[in-house]
Amino acid sequence: MSESENNWQAPGIPAAGRVQHGAPVGRPAPRRRGRRAVVIGVVSLLVLAGIGAGTYFPVRAHLGRPTEEDHVRAAVRSATAALQDGDIGQLRSAFCAEYSEELSQFSPGQFAALIRLDNNKNGRFTIDAFDTVEVSGDRARATVSGHMDRGDIGAQHTSFALTRINGDWRLCKWPEDDPATKARQEQAAAEQAVRDVVTKFYNAVADRDRERLAALSDGPVAQTIVGTPPDQFARTLRDWGTLESVDEVVIRSDSATVTVTGKDRDGRYVAELTLERIFGEWKLSDSAEISR
Repeated sequence: MSESENNWQAPGIPAAGRVQHGAPVGRPAPRRRGRRAVVIGVVSLLVLAGIGAGTYFPVRAHLGRPTEEDHVRAAVRSATAALQDGDIGQLRSAFCAEYSEELSQFSPGQFAALIRLDNNKNGRFTIDAFDTVEVSGDRARATVSGHMDRGDIGAQHTSFALTRINGDWRLCKWPEDDPATKARQEQAAAEQAVRDVVTKFYNAVADRDRERLAALSDGPVAQTIVGTPPDQFARTLRDWGTLESVDEVVIRSDSATVTVTGKDRDGRYVAELTLERIFGEWKLSDSAEISR
């Protein structure tokens, strides 16, 4: 039976970081990180939830005793089962002491809420296979590949470092994605951020919220909003109308072009919007009508 046949679907989101192939997988020096850093680590761990718990040993029973590689797979599955259930107590037991202590910053209710929020936002993650499982003494590294069922960015590859402590395999680092997966995740996140700004801008038009429109814009667009008399501001809002769809997003460094379909008092139109990333925030700077 192939590895992919032994995996099943469960919720998750992309992990972060990287462990180099062949590098020692030991426990990091204990350090207490801030709550935000722990949130990022927990969020990265959510990708593990695509790996089913407790499904591998039964199908191997007729082949003899489980190997150490099987135990490593089972440890990863145990952590992911606790994660998808929002069981922070069980999840803490799957980690080395220093990371377990960091997770203690969340109450059971807070952690369960975090899991629900992520599942609602990012959908489910399916593990397609364990690519590699390598065991060397009390150190192990497992790499898996999988995909998201919502906002799919293609195959994702994630590595996990484990250490055997008192006979039990435990996660001693947050899971880490390979560079190609990280790049696709960052691109997808940037595109979503641009879409969000465009949507928020049109919502502010509908609300006639001059302050919010000014905060979301720059350049020529901002000039038609900031400091203009009421009658001119009203004409500007009529020209924008309402947003029907964000059709395409193209990002080049700190500039983005977005094709949208809108509807004003004269009917539907297609426009190309220009956004600039200024001090890390996308702002709508220009617009040009393409067709009606």
